[in-house]
Amino acid sequence: MTQAVKNCRSFNPKAQIYDALQSLLAERGMNLSSVTISEVAERAEIGRATFYRHFDTLADVLKWQTEREVQDAINTQPLDEGNYYLFAKSFYDYWTKHDRLPEILAKTSTSEFFLSAMQNYLSKVGEHLLVHAALPPYYKNYIVPIWSETMWSILKSWILNGKTETSKELADITYRVFYLPPQTDPTMLRSSRRRASK
Repeated sequence: MTQAVKNCRSFNPKAQIYDALQSLLAERGMNLSSVTISEVAERAEIGRATFYRHFDTLADVLKWQTEREVQDAINTQPLDEGNYYLFAKSFYDYWTKHDRLPEILAKTSTSEFFLSAMQNYLSKVGEHLLVHAALPPYYKNYIVPIWSETMWSILKSWILNGKTETSKELADITYRVFYLPPQTDPTMLRSSRRRASK
């Protein structure tokens, strides 16, 4: 890292701490318990007192970064259309290009940070999506946790299974989860699976 970059990042010790933590996690096989605050402080070139001025634990570092990146992702979401498919596609467009943090969360068993940030966001904007689905507003209390869990589960599976699908394919899967008609003929589904396997 050049001195100029160091000087620039010295104005954001939280970012330095996160960078140091993710670097150490990469070296330790994403084992959060194997990393100490002293090691993070040393890698970030700060004192322990500076670390504790901003965070209490290493998990707090991941929580902070999650809230930060989810907010960045939020700013890319197309809400005006009220279209759930476009929302899901934009969601996966963002995270398949910025997959470092989700990978850390998936492999360090800290998924709850992502779910909490997603639910906080969706609880604020869920009305836009519910309008498209022609559902009453109170459904938000039930659907927001389901949306968050489903989208995170799909993203996590994508990470753990080698990141082979495109963002469009992930959006298609998500849309099917919510909108596949319950009356669909099982024989049609089997026929569709056979065609897909050829």
